[in-house]
Amino acid sequence: MPTQLVKTCLHELAPIITEIVNTSLQTGTFPSVYKNALVIPILKKSSLDSETLNNYRPVSNLAFVSKLIEKVVSKQLHSYLSSRDLHEINQSAYRQFHSTETALLKIKDDITIAIGNRKAVLLVLLDLSAAFDTINHAYLLQVLQSMGVAGTVLKWFSSYLRFRKQSIVCNGKSSATFDLDCGVPQGSVLGPILFTIYTSSLGKLLSNFGMSYHFYADDTQLYVSFDVKATDIARTAITDCVNAIRGWMRRHHLKMNDSKTEVMYIGNKATLSKFEKEAIVVGDLTVTPESSVKSLGVLIDERMEMIPHINSVCRTAYIHIRNIARIKQFLTRSTLEILVHAFVTSKLDYCNVLFLGLPQNVTDRLQSVLNSAARLIDGSKKFDHITPVLHKLHWLPIKERVIFKVLLTVFKAKNNMAPKYITDMLVVHDPVREMRSSTKDLFDVPFTRCPYIYDRSFSHAAPRLWNDLPLGIRQGQSIDTFKKHLKTYLFSQHFGV
Repeated sequence: MPTQLVKTCLHELAPIITEIVNTSLQTGTFPSVYKNALVIPILKKSSLDSETLNNYRPVSNLAFVSKLIEKVVSKQLHSYLSSRDLHEINQSAYRQFHSTETALLKIKDDITIAIGNRKAVLLVLLDLSAAFDTINHAYLLQVLQSMGVAGTVLKWFSSYLRFRKQSIVCNGKSSATFDLDCGVPQGSVLGPILFTIYTSSLGKLLSNFGMSYHFYADDTQLYVSFDVKATDIARTAITDCVNAIRGWMRRHHLKMNDSKTEVMYIGNKATLSKFEKEAIVVGDLTVTPESSVKSLGVLIDERMEMIPHINSVCRTAYIHIRNIARIKQFLTRSTLEILVHAFVTSKLDYCNVLFLGLPQNVTDRLQSVLNSAARLIDGSKKFDHITPVLHKLHWLPIKERVIFKVLLTVFKAKNNMAPKYITDMLVVHDPVREMRSSTKDLFDVPFTRCPYIYDRSFSHAAPRLWNDLPLGIRQGQSIDTFKKHLKTYLFSQHFGV
């Protein structure tokens, strides 16, 4: 039944659907009729070769009611894992308050502090092949059982995983149906969280090697900081760790995609000049270090200057601006603004917390894009003064947009709306004896003599920016109120109104 038809007839169907969901949970049985998936291969990127099968992502099209049952179970499972602190702390995929931005912020902060302390960082990006498709059902059930899942609940998960079927749909034609004895549907509600549960023991393995790491679904960021005199030790440690990961993958019926493994040495110019950037052996491949790598949609360069990423953002944004300008005459003002925000400002704001502390000459390129977008909406000419235009649109400049995102992240961390790894970067000011500052919602600013860390590290710069806010803004009761007052404050600070 089409989803739109279900929504139209929801008043009549809701009691029936509720009964189906409740009966499934009470009996520990997932209806077999909902275990059939229609797999639609979707090209990962339009620029990829359509003749190569590896360039397609197999997305499972599942019944609407099937996803409703999964949604109910997913919500209860997330609640259970959170209440018992069973989540992998450094896994940022498919979790409330977690995102690619928070994951990259944590990684960037660790690397920034290492660079400021005159160390280098060896970063390795790992990727899995068909990660969701090779999950071993028996082992997954064992992991769930070890987390305290038992009785009817464990029976339900067993019923959900086993005896699934699928057929391939391509160009309007369907293949024969065949059985699945492993994997979780890619496109299901429960599939992602079950995958993170399945790989939860990998974090312990990495910790045993003394590695810093972060997961985002099947993407793994592995990094270690080292003194230049201990470069060989760091390389050996990373190689041994990657080999151990490959062994773990084999035991858990997963496979690392060696061809997508990327390696990069990160540090300042002086540090990087003191050692050879040797390749890392991964399986049967020797991976040559890159000058920049793409992690979770952001280009990270070897000196953490963000220039390659900013160049990429500006290039893409200008393409969208030119395309929108061609059809501007056919658009209403409100539609024009929607398109600009969807295709331009959204790209400028994506992970802009990583731009904290960058030199003005670097962020000026982003400001030029923002100015062009503002002129497109306002209709002003190229050489008209831009400040009145930004003021009229009530747009914050790039620098203030970055500060806005940083302070919003601090507010979320303060009010339990951020990952634990972000909250742990901030220390609430708690003087030994009673002082007036005790009631002002301040954070301690870590001491450092390094200007690089002071300006660019979130854990150092964010508390300082927060403490400089007026008390009334810091004590905002809701996120909407905080955002409104913060934007007004930053707007008045920049435009002097």
